[in-house]
Amino acid sequence: MQQMTNYDIEQERELLTRMLEAGKNIIIETDQAAVLRNVKWPKAEFHYIVMPKAPIARVTALKPQHLPLLDHMMELANQIIEKTPLPPNEFRIGFEIDSFMNRLNMHVISNDFHAFHMQRIEHWNIFNTELFIDFQAVCALLLAQGSVEPMSAAKVKELLLRSELHCNRCEFVDKNFSKLKAHLYQHWTKRRAMMDMTKSIANTHLDLLHNHTFNARLGAVGVPPRILVPVRPLAAYNPIRIQFQPNPCRAQLQPIVPIIKPANLSWQANAQSNPTAKQAYKKQNKTANNAYNTK
Repeated sequence: MQQMTNYDIEQERELLTRMLEAGKNIIIETDQAAVLRNVKWPKAEFHYIVMPKAPIARVTALKPQHLPLLDHMMELANQIIEKTPLPPNEFRIGFEIDSFMNRLNMHVISNDFHAFHMQRIEHWNIFNTELFIDFQAVCALLLAQGSVEPMSAAKVKELLLRSELHCNRCEFVDKNFSKLKAHLYQHWTKRRAMMDMTKSIANTHLDLLHNHTFNARLGAVGVPPRILVPVRPLAAYNPIRIQFQPNPCRAQLQPIVPIIKPANLSWQANAQSNPTAKQAYKKQNKTANNAYNTK
């Protein structure tokens, strides 16, 4: 692998700044800050970066006068979390105490840490040791002592290479990073299954609510709200109508049978309703009687 030059390193350190200035991968933007999707090095299923537009180098450069800006960045973080299917307690929000980037960036990262780019122990330790400082801790330090103290290079190296890996969701401990990743995948699959089940239940509730609303509109014609009537255009039932039976569990479809008055085929019936036909009927009877008497 080709070794990076100092120029290449500086280009990498300025990557987020260039993305912010070019408007790339921005999801939410205001006049003070922006939320970027971490598309190059995501370390979890949901990983976002909140960056201020003011040229602040790192978290250790923050001062008490930056607290309003931090509050605004936190508001943006909450907005982006609302766009995900996860609750807020499934996210970590904070800063790297020794960030590689040359611009202040606040991580909004889901705590599953299930991502392709979570490949080394250092990646895990950045977000699960003292190298990661929560948003609330930064605000408390600024209020209490006016700044965030930097960490020594020796301490940073020690934490990065810490080999005892603790799961952030249970009591699992191991020194093998591959085993930790497999363990984290189990947590992720369980959460994904729970999310799918919750989504399915929510969709069922929406269907029931839709049916209840439809039935409420039919209340004027005596449809009990508990009956689940299939939502279908009324024109589709023409020339068939819905006739609700006493049984509330189903609706029976019955065809509309037209009532057709049968034709009067009898001479006598025609004679009673038609004077002309009546006279003809009497004349025919008289002729028939005369012929019989003659015989």
